[in-house]
Amino acid sequence: MGPYRVGASWVLGDIAVDASEPLDVRYVLLTHHHKSHVAGLPATSAKAVVANPFEAGLLSDEARARSYVAAVLRRAGFAGDVAIDVPRLGVRFEKISAGWIDLDEASAQVIPCGSHTWGHTCYLFEEGVFVGDLGGWVVSVSSLIRAIQVLRTLGNKPAYPAHDAPTTAAEYAERLSSTVRGLLRAYRQCVRERTPYRMALCARGDGDPLRLSEEGIAFLKYLAEVGEVKILVRGGRYYAREV
Repeated sequence: MGPYRVGASWVLGDIAVDASEPLDVRYVLLTHHHKSHVAGLPATSAKAVVANPFEAGLLSDEARARSYVAAVLRRAGFAGDVAIDVPRLGVRFEKISAGWIDLDEASAQVIPCGSHTWGHTCYLFEEGVFVGDLGGWVVSVSSLIRAIQVLRTLGNKPAYPAHDAPTTAAEYAERLSSTVRGLLRAYRQCVRERTPYRMALCARGDGDPLRLSEEGIAFLKYLAEVGEVKILVRGGRYYAREV
């Protein structure tokens, strides 16, 4: 996304993998840690990369990243191996989870949107809101529903998704709401698969094992929150039991 002129500063929202030439920006606002959003960071002259502490931790601590992935796969019931690639970025992180961030002559509201990743962050400027990959894989259904509610309050404020054309915050909220309803229908039909990974494979059809595992756990927990299933834990693995 970007770069965008915000006040007197050039601000870039996430860095895609095709950033092969140096980019003259002062700040990078990182929505989340996925490789396709950070691989171009070394090509920038940014004085700071603004990110949630959870996202910064996964990008700077390989042991932490491996521990997180192992825990998710175990709980979801995935038995295979997943390659973990922690990129060497060589950047300075400015860690913030909520509130406001000051960027020279501009300020942005930092909005927790932890639904695509646990530390997924949206950034609200006067010019619009940067939302990253809110419409992608889900790690928390409740957090996504809260993010949708926030977007609705922003009305016609421009919204900049990572992989879609700019739209309004309200329109993007309705698009996300429709996505959630469709996924809930699919996961309700897949509860009989019992483990989160198999539920996600049933609901989605295919996908990266880690993303399937994260999302399967997310929807299992949400269905438990609304009283439709109970979660059984055996050997560190989650199982769904219909109520």
